[in-house]
Amino acid sequence: MLKGSEMRTLKRFLKAAFCSALDVTPEWIRVIAFPKSAAWYDAFFERSVSYATLNDCPWRNLYSKVLSMVDPSMQIMDRGCGPGLLAEMAIARGMHYANGIDFSMEAIHAAEERVPNVSFFVSDLERGPYDDESFLKHKHLSGKPCQVFVEVLEHLKDDRRVIEWIPPGTRVVGSVPKFWSRGHVRRFKNLDSVYHRYGKFLTFDMLHTYGDFIVFRAIRRSF
Repeated sequence: MLKGSEMRTLKRFLKAAFCSALDVTPEWIRVIAFPKSAAWYDAFFERSVSYATLNDCPWRNLYSKVLSMVDPSMQIMDRGCGPGLLAEMAIARGMHYANGIDFSMEAIHAAEERVPNVSFFVSDLERGPYDDESFLKHKHLSGKPCQVFVEVLEHLKDDRRVIEWIPPGTRVVGSVPKFWSRGHVRRFKNLDSVYHRYGKFLTFDMLHTYGDFIVFRAIRRSF
């Protein structure tokens, strides 16, 4: 049985090891490294003013960058679409925006109000794959699907499973952060960290730094 002082020493050691493994300072331990629930994001989007308009959104330049990497002939399948700001920008540019998926009902309600006549769905990306081809046929939409993940993968515990579920040959475009923030379960220090995490499933033809983010364009590998 450990004595009081020995137990405190062990706790300090374990906390230091945890911080070292995550490359994170102790004050971040309580707010990162654990996935947040749909209810948490509902409350976040309900009170956040950063997503009220595109001009208010701190990610608008990132959205613009990611959309510039999408072939205009392709149908955007927005994974983790949030309140529809990427959809609004894509449609304003005359791009094909097929659908958006998010597990926050509050985000989907906001997206539906912002961009009417677009298909948005409340669904959890980690629960299973989506049949994009069937959706496009049902909606009589032409063009190949392009799955877009803008600041989404760092929030998912089973992010690699989500990437694995993408049909082989599908175009994938997205971004991940180089920084910690609330809701993040990981960050990406450099380009190699992105390649090592997703290179088993994706063949990258674009992978580079964009400010505090890493943006990528890839094709889902065929095995």
